[in-house]
Amino acid sequence: MFMRVYAKGCDNCQKPYIGYGKKYCSIRCSRLNKKTPEETRKKMSISRTGHLTSEETRKKISISNIGKKRTVEMKKRQSERQKGKKQSKETIEKRVLKLRGIKHPPRSKEWKTKQSIAHKGKKLSKETIQKIIKSRSWYKPSVETKRRIGLANSISLRGKKLSEEHKRKIGESHKGEKSHLWRGGISTETEKIRHSLESKLWQGSVKNRDSNRCQKCEENRIRYLTAHHILNFSSHKELRFAIDNGITFCLSCHKEFHKKYTVKNNTREQLEEFLNQSKNG
Repeated sequence: MFMRVYAKGCDNCQKPYIGYGKKYCSIRCSRLNKKTPEETRKKMSISRTGHLTSEETRKKISISNIGKKRTVEMKKRQSERQKGKKQSKETIEKRVLKLRGIKHPPRSKEWKTKQSIAHKGKKLSKETIQKIIKSRSWYKPSVETKRRIGLANSISLRGKKLSEEHKRKIGESHKGEKSHLWRGGISTETEKIRHSLESKLWQGSVKNRDSNRCQKCEENRIRYLTAHHILNFSSHKELRFAIDNGITFCLSCHKEFHKKYTVKNNTREQLEEFLNQSKNG
């Protein structure tokens, strides 16, 4: 029987070879061009389910793939294979951790509860707090997460009444240097006195005496009312919180009074004159 001798290049790798009736130089090249049918692929995938490759084989595969670039056909095949497949939560979390450069795997709920119990009552130092803030600097919650957090907090506090001790602790935790609005003690003594508890009680008692009504225009909306010092706040320190030294005005009338009679050296005669103007007019 006559056999034809081929002295040409391989159809796959185009290497020169001598063969008898062959188109490929090796079995590997012949298999690369062969397209396996879908049924055989399914059978192969079913047979490989549950099979875990060892670390040595993974290292060998990674070393063999160094410097190789995937072709467009390979990318298309891989995308077609992954279509319709739903990834588990664990795989999604692993991918996110790899992208962020975090080494540790996602923690379970049991591990988190144990850690919370172990760290109860412990106070973190300033250095550890700064490290935590730096490690979380990349995280920016979306609008949806902020909305969910707000809803969760509103639901958790809904219908609950805080005790006086709890309120006092919240107030003390935000006083002075602990407050996020602290600017190194810029506020003056007068501002401190005006925003103190005594001044608030004085304003409330003056408004209640005048039945929450402006004594000139008879405005009765509480948010537009304020207590006015008949004798000056700065010059008469002993009468700052005297109820007889106060009168209820609305914001517009209070502004009009000080515009006419200025802020300094106010007297009772000026007040009587100001009140008589509305009656005569």
